[in-house]
Amino acid sequence: MQVKCTICSSCSNTYDPFLDLSLEIVRAESLSKALVRFTAVEALEGDNKYHCSNCQKKVRALKQFTIDKSPNILTIQFKRFSSTGNSGGKIDKKIEFGRTLDMKPYVSNPQVSCLYMMAVRIIEDLVDEVIDGTVRFGDDERLSISVQEAMPFLIHTLF
Repeated sequence: MQVKCTICSSCSNTYDPFLDLSLEIVRAESLSKALVRFTAVEALEGDNKYHCSNCQKKVRALKQFTIDKSPNILTIQFKRFSSTGNSGGKIDKKIEFGRTLDMKPYVSNPQVSCLYMMAVRIIEDLVDEVIDGTVRFGDDERLSISVQEAMPFLIHTLF
C-alpha cells in the first residue's frame, strides 16, 4: 500500500505479505473489475486525512493498494456477503472470469509478468451433486443446470 501526500508528494509504503486476496463484488461484474476497484486510488480527506510526517500535519493524501510481489499460488476469495442495510445479506450475482489471469495491471512493478492459470472451488454446501457435468442443488425443487451455467453463481474461491 502506498500513501502519497498531496502537499509535499512524500510517499509512505507498507509491504504486507499475502497469499490470498478478498475482493468486494458488490459493484463488480467480473474478476478484472473487482481487481481494478481493489487497486483504485482512494482520496484520504475530511475526517480521514493522513498525518504526513514530512509536513507534520494532517493533509489530503492518496492511498493505493498494489501487489508488490505475487505469490506462486494466488487465492482469490469473493466477499459474497454484504454488511449494508439493516441485516446485510448474501450477494447473489454472476462474476465473469477467464481461464488465465494476468496480474500485470495490478502490480507495483509492471515490468514483471504475473500470469496465473485459473482453478475454481465451488461452494460445496450449495451443491447436492455434480453428475456428468450437471449441477443439482435444492431440496424440494430439484434444479439441474450445466456446470458452465452454474459456475459464475457458485464460485467462492479462485486459485
